[in-house]
Amino acid sequence: MGNSVKEDLILYIYTYTYIVKFGVQGMSKVDRIQNNLEFSDPSEKDKFSLFCGILRNNHFEKIVGERFTLCFIVKLFHAFRLGENINEIVGEIGFLESSNNLGSSTKPPSQFKKNPLQGLWHKHYEPSNIGSMALNIQNQISKNKDFDAEIFEIINNEALSVNDKIQKMAYFSATQQYLDRKNTHSITGEWIIYHKHNNENYYLDIAKHSDGDEVLASYIKHAVQEFPSFKNDLPIFQE
Repeated sequence: MGNSVKEDLILYIYTYTYIVKFGVQGMSKVDRIQNNLEFSDPSEKDKFSLFCGILRNNHFEKIVGERFTLCFIVKLFHAFRLGENINEIVGEIGFLESSNNLGSSTKPPSQFKKNPLQGLWHKHYEPSNIGSMALNIQNQISKNKDFDAEIFEIINNEALSVNDKIQKMAYFSATQQYLDRKNTHSITGEWIIYHKHNNENYYLDIAKHSDGDEVLASYIKHAVQEFPSFKNDLPIFQE
């Protein structure tokens, strides 16, 4: 595997699309990808095998069939290498595929409104890092108009010892704010990008907000090579 995700994508998209589409009959798409990807570092091949095992254990292809691109798998593997919880991401996809999305703690799916991603959809998943949790806590505090009043109520409660006040303020300021955000399905995070085609979801990319729309579009537009029927759906697939 190359050193950068961009190099990986260029290599995989142009070299392996044919194999992914028309590989050995009877093999799942994940199996075809696993059998045909080449790695310069043997340890990366072992990591990819572990990654594919996690997908199988999560019944990924039972959930989505073959409605995902090679780009999606490469980017999902890259997220795995960076320590992301694949179970969390596949779980969010499971919610998208079910008729009941209420089990998800993240924000509801929404559609991109501006080019070059206009018309595509994205669903948040919660990253496995303390920074994401801190951001969600901060966002909830900003949203909570009663936050200051409740803090002062704790401070002014003469029945509480100093230690009790510290513990209650710590819990209220962090844990309670996070749980409130989670229970209202408002957790924000990074993106699962997908396309709705013939009333089904096709999974195209795993992305960060900081990746930039133009960069994401440069990867996603190649989905039309694997799914030619996308061509007349959106401008991004007509380039």
